[in-house]
Amino acid sequence: MTAIIVGLIAVVAYLLKLGVLMNFISESVLVGFSSGAALYIASTQPGKLFGIHGGHGQFIERISHLIQHIGEANPWALALGILALVILMMGEHLVPRLPWSLIIVLGSIGLMSVIDPKAHGISLSGVSPAAFLS
Repeated sequence: MTAIIVGLIAVVAYLLKLGVLMNFISESVLVGFSSGAALYIASTQPGKLFGIHGGHGQFIERISHLIQHIGEANPWALALGILALVILMMGEHLVPRLPWSLIIVLGSIGLMSVIDPKAHGISLSGVSPAAFLS
């Protein structure tokens, strides 16, 4: 639902030619925002890649939690995550016209419906609330 709302906002912004507003934001603000977003992503996603739960808080707290619990890494989750990243990078390099992110998502859904992810300790997102589906 969030993706649909953001998409609608982007279309409205495009139709109203609001891209010109970017000229009023300084480059240092954009670099700072981009760097902050990159650090946030870099600190929140490795725990999911390694299959390690927890690690809330600020950047240092999340990274230290990951380092302290690296022994609890789920090899199945890590292997699937690395495989997806390799397929994404190789696919983008070899056949850049294909939507590799979508292919990986659909392939992951297919794989999870064939194997039993819980038997391998892989947690899925769970059931979507009915409010999002209606």
